[in-house]
Formats: sequence, C-alpha cells, structure tokens
Amino acid sequence: MKKKTIKVIAVALLTVIALSGCATQVENETATEKTIEAAIEESNEESSVNVSNTDTTKDNTSETDSSVEQVALSDYDAADLMSGEALSEEELNDLQAFMNKAENYGYTVLQYKTPKDIDNEELSKYETYSKEEITCIKGVKKDNLVQVVIEFVDSTKYNRRITLLATNDLDNPYQFYSNRQLWEEKADKIIEATDYDTNEKITCGVITDYGEWGPEIDEIEDNAVKNYIVLEPPIGDTLQCKEVKEIAFCDINSDGIKDMIVILVYGDETIAVLCGGGQDKNGDFVYYEWKYGFTSWLSSNVSEITADNVISYIKDHQDEMKKI
Repeated sequence: MKKKTIKVIAVALLTVIALSGCATQVENETATEKTIEAAIEESNEESSVNVSNTDTTKDNTSETDSSVEQVALSDYDAADLMSGEALSEEELNDLQAFMNKAENYGYTVLQYKTPKDIDNEELSKYETYSKEEITCIKGVKKDNLVQVVIEFVDSTKYNRRITLLATNDLDNPYQFYSNRQLWEEKADKIIEATDYDTNEKITCGVITDYGEWGPEIDEIEDNAVKNYIVLEPPIGDTLQCKEVKEIAFCDINSDGIKDMIVILVYGDETIAVLCGGGQDKNGDFVYYEWKYGFTSWLSSNVSEITADNVISYIKDHQDEMKKI
C-alpha cells in the first residue's frame, strides 16, 4: 500500500529567527510565515529585485534575501529539481544522515507545500513509527536553498523531492521547507480525465505494466496520489492491458459518490472498466474492483467504446444498469 498522507513543515528566516531542533521549527511556523509574507510585500512595494527582510538591522546578507525569495517564489508544482549547483557525494551523505535521524522521519514521509500548512498532530504520530531508512540520490543547492530527491527501501513508495534551508548551525544544519511526492516518475502516461458531473479536470497517472495485476490508475490531487486502483483481470484470464486510452468520472448510480470508468485496450479489444466508488470499513473512500458484468453489458451495446459514448449510454439506460 502506498503512503498517501499529505502534510507540511515549518521553517524560519535564517537571519530573523534562530531555531534549534525540529520542535522549535514547528513552534515558530506562524511567525516565520508572516515574516516571509511581509518581506515579499515590502519588496513589491519598493519594486526591489531582492526580497527585503523585516529586521531593521543593516547587516543582512544578499545571500539570505535571495534564499528567501527563491523559497517563496519557487515553482512547487514542477517535478524537476530547481537549477543550481549539483550536490557532492559528501553533501548528499551529510543530508542523508540528517534525514535518517529518528526525529526527522515524519518530515521525510509527509507531504507539505509551505510552512503554514503544517499539521503538528499528524507529524507527532510518526514519533512512534518504525523508521525506514531513506537514501538521498541527487540534489542541488543555490545560496542557502537546498533540494534533494530521496528514495525509500520500500520500492512501492514514490520518491520525494525535499526542499530545505541551510542554517550554518552545527546542531541543526537544515530547516525543512517543503516535501513533494514525485508521482510522475512511476507513471508512463498522464491523462487529464473529465468528471462528467462537474466538468472538472482530474489528473491521473497511469502505470500500464503492473505485472500480472493489470494497470494501476492513480488519481492525483495537489501533486500526490489521492486515490488509486489496480485493475485486476478476471481469474484465469491471461490477456494483458496494452494501453489505457481514457479515464472518466461520473456518479453512475446516483449514490452521491463518484465512480471511475477506464477505457483501455485489453487483448485486441477496447473495453470499458467500471471502478465503483465507495467507502471501506473505516469510512475512507476507495475504488472497488473491476465490474465484469458492466464491461460485457457495454461491449454488447455500445458500438464504439469511448468515454463520451459510454457515459451517454449509461445515463440513457439507468434501469438496465441497475439490474447489473
């Protein structure tokens, strides 16, 4: 199972707030965020190239200002590393040792976009988890900003890109700033699916070759896997999925829960697969397994299997569908 929890972590302006340890980082998140916002606002008002610091002292370095600006304005949504100087093997090893400390485990596995989004309660849960060692595989630095890609021993987990601020403090050399799941690395195809009830676009990652289990469909929200389903073929069926062509969402049975319809090439035939939306015993949203009767019904009645044709036929034949 994938770890899909999404969280964020606090950080401070290096020249404004002196922090020690991860607990202090969490406690100062509000003041930090306000300081960054104030700096950006002041910079905009003065039409200055650099983001100014709210401290009134005159010895703030341009390096620190530049670092703050990069953190505040960097494109979190981009899957690539920022431009910068590649980290040496020694620097990667130092970062790896830092991240593998027990108190930093939660910071490496949770997703967070900015310091203001931190969930301290969720973060504290990882204090009792068995720590899984991570590896820093590559990274870059620019001024005081550092970005590194990490991977886990568990190969089913997605790699992550972590952004940190270097503090020059031997006891606490880095402050965590953001953590993004690199779901794109596993996907061999990305589809912008349509929710036919809301006309909303939903990004989906497709892992077509998922071995004997069939393709995996990942529903993406805020650059992380929100829900997923592995399309297991019928028992004894040796055919393989060759391509996922379309993905659509629609509440086909009017129960208030969206369902997923996948149009794929299975063997030599294009078929429609229904993954019904529902709730598990804990009340969490899940997609249920392939409904084979639904696939046969549509294949027998829809001459050209496309998302538009399938949704249209379902809406016009509700009574028939409910019998299935």
